[in-house]
Amino acid sequence: MNRYLAFLLLLVMIACTREREEPVAWSLEVVPSIFSVITPGSTVKVYISSTYGDSELSYPQAKAYITDDAGNKVELVRRDSVFIDSCQYVQVAKGKTYRLTIELGDGSPLLTASTTVPNEAAVFSEYFFQPIDSTNEFQNTAYFRCKWSAVPTDLSSDNYWIKTSWGWSLDATKNADDTYQVLTSQLIYPKEEDDYHISLLTADIALGRYLLNERYQDVVLTEGMDFFNVIISEFSGTLPDFSNIENGVGLFGSYLSHTRDLEGNVVQ
Repeated sequence: MNRYLAFLLLLVMIACTREREEPVAWSLEVVPSIFSVITPGSTVKVYISSTYGDSELSYPQAKAYITDDAGNKVELVRRDSVFIDSCQYVQVAKGKTYRLTIELGDGSPLLTASTTVPNEAAVFSEYFFQPIDSTNEFQNTAYFRCKWSAVPTDLSSDNYWIKTSWGWSLDATKNADDTYQVLTSQLIYPKEEDDYHISLLTADIALGRYLLNERYQDVVLTEGMDFFNVIISEFSGTLPDFSNIENGVGLFGSYLSHTRDLEGNVVQ
């Protein structure tokens, strides 16, 4: 019995040693980091940086391209670390697949990824908002609830996310009948805001998996739907454990949105 226990102890020690020595994907070298999320009606942007980067511009010779379903290839215009479709040649459409290709210009392999935009956006089937308190100097309070049905898709079911104009603060529960709902006893929102709105996002499978790494509480978003701010605020410069970038790390994803203002009117 003592020999058997000693043998087991030896196996555990070896396993622990191997686990400690196992490197993560970007722990021992600088790896290109790519981030882009596209949606119909918005300009395509691609952020390029590197893990463990310094203050200098990452990959100064890099070029970025977007290719659509029809094979049309558009080169994006570089502005510091962001590549932009400044002339809006890329028209993002529902159900279409887009491929991202990046040439770093230093002899490294091409960075590639693809995303298929969801065919249909989930919409609110129920939406209730009732203010209950406005005495606080900095914030308002209301009762709020909403509900929606899953859209027909081959993707995983966790691809619906609620985003408010003041951050990520609403968690949805999935019901047995493929409906989702948010129930809050108190919805708290800032006192001073020009445009309050709540968006229901239908994400592609890549963005859905990426967002499952963290729940984005109390993250202030600016410039509409800019997920880059979420990365900076929530991950503090690190990357989550999901990536769909070949020869690099990061995300190329897509989404559709259905948006209402706080009182319930659909925002065009």
